[in-house]
Amino acid sequence: MKFKCARDGDNFLAPFQCDICHFRNLYQRDPSSDKAPDMMCLVAIRRATLDAFWARAATTVNGTRLYVKKLFSTGKQVYGLGDILPEMGPFNLQDDFGMRVAIITLHQSLSGGRYRPTLQYGTARKYRSAFSDVWGASTHTFTES
Repeated sequence: MKFKCARDGDNFLAPFQCDICHFRNLYQRDPSSDKAPDMMCLVAIRRATLDAFWARAATTVNGTRLYVKKLFSTGKQVYGLGDILPEMGPFNLQDDFGMRVAIITLHQSLSGGRYRPTLQYGTARKYRSAFSDVWGASTHTFTES
């Protein structure tokens, strides 16, 4: 089952939103089960989410999970604290996660490369770099003082 489901603690290291919520963020509507592109998008969203989770080593995830548990138990038992960590959601109804770029990159990574049947990581990540370059030149990087 490796890489097909999340592990306990993954949500402490990568922000999580369900597939339907990500879809709503991208399209501002619910997916339709009779539309093939909607179903393909949901599969890509799930893959991108799992890839984000599995980008961390199992020991890192488990270690973080154990320390979060200790934070809660110490905070509650010693100091009577209830809320220790920041809120984990809900998130805004917009693509704050970069899911658009993630699913496009995943799709492109499956296309043929020069030397292999799929793109190598170094080539596939250039899609994210291209997006970052455009973002840096956009109005989103400027703030009012």
